[in-house]
Amino acid sequence: MPSTYKQKLQVAIKDRDRAQADAKKYQEVLSKTEEILTQLQTKFETDLQKWEKDLEEKRNDLKMERERVEELEQKLASQDTYSSALDTATTELDSVKQKLTETEELLAAEKQTIAEMSERMESEKRWHSETLLKLNEAETQLGQLTSNTATVDTANNDVSLLQEKLSSKNSEIAQLAAEKEELQQKLQEPASNSDS
Repeated sequence: MPSTYKQKLQVAIKDRDRAQADAKKYQEVLSKTEEILTQLQTKFETDLQKWEKDLEEKRNDLKMERERVEELEQKLASQDTYSSALDTATTELDSVKQKLTETEELLAAEKQTIAEMSERMESEKRWHSETLLKLNEAETQLGQLTSNTATVDTANNDVSLLQEKLSSKNSEIAQLAAEKEELQQKLQEPASNSDS
């Protein structure tokens, strides 16, 4: 009997040690996840500020184009007797108006894209928050079930599944970052075209 009791005690001690090690590992996962969320939030805010700055630059470009249109219209009014110059100015005016229309349409499309990406970022943040809550719940369950190996294994499986989902979401975040970079390049293209 004493030998059996000693064996059971040793098993219980091993289960406890393993549970404590698992708890430490889950705490590290929580810390890394929180760090990812912080970095994501910082990057999102930085990108949003950059987008707002780019939009402001586009607005300034539009203002300059409108002033140029008004200048050309005034020039046309004063050149009624010069048909050749009038034709040239009319062509240039039509080109500027077309460019102005295209720039306005581009701005509208970029605003919509930014709104959609902001919504996606908020969705990702909510998912990470829910994942953190689930990881905390798994850690709490693990602490309560240190003497139950079967339950600990179940908790391990749950956390592994959550980690897989988190990895998948991180891939989506990386894709989203690439889309942001592409959007930023598109925002810069109209400004380059306007300068030319």
